[in-house]
Amino acid sequence: IGFADGVSPEKREALQNCALLSEVWADEQYDRHVEPLKWYRHYESTMKNCGWFSTSFAFNDHQSSQTNVTMDSVVLDIVRLVAGVNTAAVLPLLGRVFDKIKKNTDAITLFDNNSKKGSLASCQIMPCVESAGGTAITVITGIECAFSSNEGGAWFWYWKTSNMKIKRASIVMELNHTIYKRREEMILEKLDKISSSFFDL
Repeated sequence: IGFADGVSPEKREALQNCALLSEVWADEQYDRHVEPLKWYRHYESTMKNCGWFSTSFAFNDHQSSQTNVTMDSVVLDIVRLVAGVNTAAVLPLLGRVFDKIKKNTDAITLFDNNSKKGSLASCQIMPCVESAGGTAITVITGIECAFSSNEGGAWFWYWKTSNMKIKRASIVMELNHTIYKRREEMILEKLDKISSSFFDL
């Protein structure tokens, strides 16, 4: 999750709580490394139940062979399709996040290790901004890549590929804060139970 500077602490906490519950819930249903887009759809469904509603959605797939790919450009292309009036705020925020990762070798290694499994790679990116009227807006983007061979740098940065298939999904979601507040106690209780069950092992 990447927050713009103007996002209030209350809205940051709301997204963090909802995102954590959605991640745990999706992990129980699907292996994100094996079926990342199914995982992504379950994640999105949980976010809706927590008070986030969708305003725009895009999905596409692409196949290429013997091509050089930068995964930040893959993400930015799909986000650009759905961001609409939020494009001017979201794309620069994503650009700054990517720039920070580029400059941090440990972050690149961690991202690469968490993204790849065999011949499949996936990732999820979530920038969050707050409108002038106080509405929290996030763009949830999921990427699934299947490849037959690859070489070069870290997966997210620069990838020389052979026979690569890319599936991309991106959805703009806005927070209905009234609905979230009604569900906040339930969300926190579920997260507390999940955490307690882990430490009770």
